Amino acid sequence: MKPKAYIIIFLLIITQHLCGQQVVNENQNQFLGLKMEMVDEINRYRAEKELLPLKYNTQLDSIAEAYANYCVSNNWEKGHYDKEGRGFIDRLNDVSYFGKAYENLYFGWGNTKEIVADWSSSSGHYNNMLQKSSSYITIGIAINETDSSYAYVVIFYE
Repeated sequence: MKPKAYIIIFLLIITQHLCGQQVVNENQNQFLGLKMEMVDEINRYRAEKELLPLKYNTQLDSIAEAYANYCVSNNWEKGHYDKEGRGFIDRLNDVSYFGKAYENLYFGWGNTKEIVADWSSSSGHYNNMLQKSSSYITIGIAINETDSSYAYVVIFYE
């Protein structure tokens, strides 16, 4: 093969790699606007109680996103627990996170304002949003292509 052919093949491989990488990054960030709306809405509730705002942190994004996708793939079966009976604490321990953490889930069609309002009427979910020990929040979102419903997995942590 001539040297020019090697260069062309190399450029094609690099182009395919870069285009593929861009798609991956776009897919990971497709819900960023919804996540920030959720953070703002939860922080509005926290401000009413004179609590510090939560900071969005990507440290546990992979856990939240994976479980949101799991829920969509399994038709929301078990709520906070997967089919093997493992809860979010187990998932956090898998990535060596052992601090205090709390989880809120939502499955349906509501917007972020409606979701947070629903949580505020449930003492457990409301308490999770207002934990004084929480400084950070991470959010996983997945969409069910069958009915266009969403799965939100929200983790509050130290």
